[in-house]
Parts: sequence; structure tokens; C-alpha cells
Amino acid sequence: MKAPSNNISDNEVKTKVIQAIDTYFDIRNWDFGEKFFYTELAAFVHQQLSKIISSIVIVPNNANSVFGDLFEIVAQPNELFLSTATVSNVQIVANLTEQNLRA
Repeated sequence: MKAPSNNISDNEVKTKVIQAIDTYFDIRNWDFGEKFFYTELAAFVHQQLSKIISSIVIVPNNANSVFGDLFEIVAQPNELFLSTATVSNVQIVANLTEQNLRA
């Protein structure tokens, strides 16, 4: 959700969100086998874009998954986290509903 007081375009917001996510997932910030906690990513994005967004949530694309499934992910001992998110993965909504959260 965009902050109500800004006039930045939706595409600019999406680009800035992806830039913040890419910064968060910089390989220098991760060790093999680490856990991912969505709350830490959300806090980082909010800190970086506090004047641009008012809320950010993560919703799984998998039809069998539900909201909350991605809040904690454990990497295997030989795995690192890497973001593959693109601008097309970012959706800007006016409010959070059961439909856009796919609860």
C-alpha cells in the first residue's frame, strides 16, 4: 500500500520496493543455512521506504499456499537466499482484503 501523502507513480514505488528487497537479499548479508523471517524483510523495506509505502505484505504465488506460509523459511546447510522478485511481482493495493491476501 502506498503512503497516502505521496505523489510518486506506482511504477516508481514498485521499482523502489524491488531495489530495497534486492539490497536486503545481497549475498553479503547471508550465511549458508540461515533462516529467513519475513518480519525482518518488512521492517527493512519500511525503513528504506517509510515516506513512500504504508504497508507491505508477502503473499505466496502457489495456489496451495496461504497467507503466512512465507513468514519463516529455513535454508538447507548448503543454500543461500536470493531474491528473484521483479517489478511485475509487486502489486499496489488500496487496502488489505481477504482476496488480495488470499487468506
